[in-house]
Amino acid sequence: MLHALSVEPRAARPGETVRVTFRARNRGAAPSPPARVAFVLPAGLEPLGATELAVAPAAPGDDVVAELLARVGTPGDERADLALQAALLLPDGPRGTNVCTLVVRSRPLLDGEASGVFIDAVDAQTVRVRALVTNEGDGTARDVRIVVPTPPGCVRLDGDDPATLDVPRLATGEHATLTFAAQITAPTATITAEGAHVLLAGTVRAHLPARTNLATMPLLAPPEVTLVPGRRHAGVTVTVRNDGWADAPDVPIDVGLPPGARLIVETAAADGVPVVARARRAGALVHAGLERSRARTTFTLARVPARDTVRLAFMVAFPNADGDGTIRIVVGEHTQEAPLAAASVREIRLRALDVPAVAAPGARLRLRALVFNAGDATESLRLTIGDDDIATVAALRPGGLREVDLVAQVPSQMLAEAVFCASIIASDEHGERARATFAVAMREAIALPAAVVDDARESSRPAIRAAIAAPSEGVAGAPFTVRLDVEIDGAVETLTLRIPTPPGARAIAGSAAIDGFALLDEG
Repeated sequence: MLHALSVEPRAARPGETVRVTFRARNRGAAPSPPARVAFVLPAGLEPLGATELAVAPAAPGDDVVAELLARVGTPGDERADLALQAALLLPDGPRGTNVCTLVVRSRPLLDGEASGVFIDAVDAQTVRVRALVTNEGDGTARDVRIVVPTPPGCVRLDGDDPATLDVPRLATGEHATLTFAAQITAPTATITAEGAHVLLAGTVRAHLPARTNLATMPLLAPPEVTLVPGRRHAGVTVTVRNDGWADAPDVPIDVGLPPGARLIVETAAADGVPVVARARRAGALVHAGLERSRARTTFTLARVPARDTVRLAFMVAFPNADGDGTIRIVVGEHTQEAPLAAASVREIRLRALDVPAVAAPGARLRLRALVFNAGDATESLRLTIGDDDIATVAALRPGGLREVDLVAQVPSQMLAEAVFCASIIASDEHGERARATFAVAMREAIALPAAVVDDARESSRPAIRAAIAAPSEGVAGAPFTVRLDVEIDGAVETLTLRIPTPPGARAIAGSAAIDGFALLDEG
């Protein structure tokens, strides 16, 4: 066996060129005969010329040399040992050489430019995640597992998380694709793949970069306009909803009002926060701003959060009770119109007047009801106390005020020291419109003595006739009235009238009057 074969370099990578050299020295005393050298190359080593070469005779002490260039191919494993051999073909027979080993080292490349994770939008709620792994290395990858977690803010629709794909063998130039769908569930500005990687035989060998991300966008829905009509004002609420997955900054809301209507700036608020109608200071945090011109009024919401709503509320004043028209709201590309009209109000106000403080059980109470029409329509009402119809108020015009005399009967079975409570109810054909409640304290009736008139203290003593009218009984704590009708045949300068009061009673100072003229009390 000739020890004549060598290879340089001894270790190479796929695609590199190696030199295989046959070198044998003529150790004889005569020149060597003409011969040929045959190279035997294994699979994975591609010769770049003829593998059988002729060699010229060599003088004694000289070398017989033959060289062959070969290109290293792609092995099936990351490391391969290639055995090379040659033979010197002589006239008397071949003579083999030693076996030379070439070490071929290869490596798969799974995170190159052709590999990565791509995210595409399917619709407003769904994305498609696609992981592409291409072997751009010079070696075959075995036991490949691709692992792709669901992007943050999403939930996988068609399987468990993370998504995986097992590939037994991925040769150079081959690729594998893992695709799954995910639903967006949380607001996020950008949907991106994080943590995707490739394992070889259970060991992480590559991290897949995010090649494309999906920037979410705000999606403003048509605004909802709610009106609460009034007589002179209307409450307007504009609900702005963001159906997108990203916040919507600086959202303008244009408000168009009918002629004559006026927006009351002081009432404007966004989610309860007053709207700023003046110029913003540098660095000031403003929830909503307002700009006004002759043509329009524009509110600007600083932010409408993703998957959330902001409510803008304000009041609109009418020039008169007949004001009507259309309010026009523009949010982005959406326009909403709503009828804006003054509301016709029906309102009755009722008060009880001259209600006695005390009364006896079974007494008839005389009082008055004050009825006021605070609405916009003429009203016809019926006044009742309990089950009794006691009065009718017909054709009470808007703004009209009317007093009605009433009588209420106190039940005779009421106990002393109790309280009689009743309500004056104003109603029409549709039902009750207003009520006024009053209360009267109950006291036992007290017998009053008959009143008498003293004689006149005049020498002439003209004829005097007096008639007295006074109740025969009273109630403790309740005032009563004594009335005198006096007739005198002649003229007198001084007339003294004395009316005895019952025990425990006293005259009310300042209550005496003659023919409507008040009398001054003495002392």
